[in-house]
Amino acid sequence: MTAGQTPLWLRRTVVAGLLGGLLLLGFVVMRPFLVAIAWAAIMAYVSWPLHLRVLARLGGRRTWAALVMTVMLTLVLGGSLLWLGLLLRSEGVAGVRAPVFWGAATATVALIPFGAPLIWGSIGAGIGLFVGPVILAILLALWREWDSVNADPQQAPTHPETL
Repeated sequence: MTAGQTPLWLRRTVVAGLLGGLLLLGFVVMRPFLVAIAWAAIMAYVSWPLHLRVLARLGGRRTWAALVMTVMLTLVLGGSLLWLGLLLRSEGVAGVRAPVFWGAATATVALIPFGAPLIWGSIGAGIGLFVGPVILAILLALWREWDSVNADPQQAPTHPETL
């Protein structure tokens, strides 16, 4: 070793440290995408036999087989997610309307301690105990206003308190 050169062990240590830092930074950048990459790998593995059938049916044309598989998977997954979203929306609307039909005055008081932790429990008890009743009160006020505008004077009362 001459006087101007760095020792071999030091160069290797610096290179190993830089590579380790590069791998760590690469993992930090890729961490938000790891779940999507895992799902993509699962979908590719599961749909591979179907892809082979489509490829054989299309006479070995890989581009067309890839297009058909992409469209099919998009329609199946997109349709399922759309159906699930519509189902959850209708359940959410039914969950908001049900307390209003049970009796507006008693529902607000009864649901303040119970509805907020169930609906907003994942956000936190402090915020949930405040936000849940506020949203319920706003929806209740909107429902009462809509109900009073669209009320038919000839119709019999349907609230339990007025029967």
